[in-house]
Amino acid sequence: MNLSDINKLKNLKKNVGFIRYFKNTSWLFLERFIQLISGLLIGVLVARYLGPSKYGILNYVLAISFMFGSIAKLGLDSILVKDLVLNKDNTERLLGTAFWLKIFGSILSILFLALIIPFISITKLEILYVFIVSFSLFFQSFDVLAYYFQSKVLAKVISKSRIIQIIISSILKICFIILKVDLI
Repeated sequence: MNLSDINKLKNLKKNVGFIRYFKNTSWLFLERFIQLISGLLIGVLVARYLGPSKYGILNYVLAISFMFGSIAKLGLDSILVKDLVLNKDNTERLLGTAFWLKIFGSILSILFLALIIPFISITKLEILYVFIVSFSLFFQSFDVLAYYFQSKVLAKVISKSRIIQIIISSILKICFIILKVDLI
């Protein structure tokens, strides 16, 4: 590393834009790190609690449900962020349209899943599990708020709320394990 490289690094510390994007990215990394650690630790606890049979059913149901989750997303994620950055005057229209498209996509996914279920050999209880998990696709529609904050380089707001959600979800899962709640 030569002297000009060191000077460039020192100048980055003074660059307001760089600092803003660095903090934004740091919050996103922190959120993903907490999500990864929580997923690993809580996943192990849930797997040990449910045992191989019920944990296998849970993962099978999750796989079936989330295969159709891509239909609900409609590939809008990166397109929406880009459009929000480029079309600041149409923010409300873009967010509203994306929200309703995602709602429509989740309904379409659940309907498509209902059509496919008879051709899959699963029990009635597993079908109930699939539809309970599939209902979560509706909540993906609210991700448009996260894309708004990403377009404004304000990931801190969304990351904090997601970190809180991860913590609450993890605590609930631990409580369910302690209370010996059944898979349903």
